[in-house]
Amino acid sequence: MRPRGLSIRGRLVTVIALLLTAGFLTTNLVSFRVSTQTLKATILENELPLTSSNIYSEIQADLLRPVFVSSLMAHDTFLKDWVLAGEGDVEAVTRYLDEIRRRYGVFTSFFISETTRRYYHFSGVTQVVEARDPADVWFFRVRAMEEPYEINIDYNQAQDDAITVFVNYRVLDYDGNFLGVTGVGLAVDSVANIIARYGQTFGRNLFFVDREGAVTVRAGQPGLDADNIHDVEGLAAVAERLLASEQGFFEYERAGEPMLATTRFIPELGWHVVVEQLESEAFRGLWRSFLTNLAIGAGVIALTMTAIIYAVHLYQRRLEHMASHDGLTGIGNRAYFDMALEQAL
Repeated sequence: MRPRGLSIRGRLVTVIALLLTAGFLTTNLVSFRVSTQTLKATILENELPLTSSNIYSEIQADLLRPVFVSSLMAHDTFLKDWVLAGEGDVEAVTRYLDEIRRRYGVFTSFFISETTRRYYHFSGVTQVVEARDPADVWFFRVRAMEEPYEINIDYNQAQDDAITVFVNYRVLDYDGNFLGVTGVGLAVDSVANIIARYGQTFGRNLFFVDREGAVTVRAGQPGLDADNIHDVEGLAAVAERLLASEQGFFEYERAGEPMLATTRFIPELGWHVVVEQLESEAFRGLWRSFLTNLAIGAGVIALTMTAIIYAVHLYQRRLEHMASHDGLTGIGNRAYFDMALEQAL
């Protein structure tokens, strides 16, 4: 009878333990799944788009300022009048360009005349642009276009061929005739530092791409080692949809890791800003909470089972005491307890 009695008590404890464990695990797994889906939707539909909006606002202050400065220069009556007067005082325009550079904190400032084809730099006249020179094709491209300006990444010949983000703005006279091209430039390293600052502030990877998918500015994002998103693992699968959308969110995989991304087109720059995040990083806090809940649950179950085993033991002692008063001893006590447990089960 003793083995059977032990089996019945063991079955009681096992059933209770399984019920507690199954209920706790089911509740936590369902909660984790729902929380994961909710968090994923929140990241894609709210957090990443909000990050894009915040970055767009930052760009207005950091990257779009050169566009506004170039526009100011292109519509400045001093520059127009100086060109129309024959470009006589070179020192005057040099001081003007240097003042623009220093006041607005840009890397370079310039003006190229349609009449003389001189390249006026804040340090003086550096060259004469020529149609047959491949390095000067940008001037004739801007000259022929209808848009008021373009943003172009090119080598700055006037400053040791440093890679520069140029804002090339068309200058027109009072009758709408083409006078030349003016503008300012930002060093690519400076722009990359801005992007890195955005990434640290918002905890995301971000970069810019043009309408063709070429990566224009990046800040050392892991996995982004190609010059065009059509050649980037994961991004290649959504590249066409990304470039065709004004704003949207996407999911893809890179090196076996699910990625979440959103994009927004910035018309003033003609670029898309792409903000991406590893799904695992987004869920890291949620996963830690899940594991913490499991640990707490395991502790609660252990304490509960300890209390149940103690209660069963106490109940056994009381039954034995009652049985002893009825004249039962030894195996009889155990049989009486077994019978009571069996009826309870």
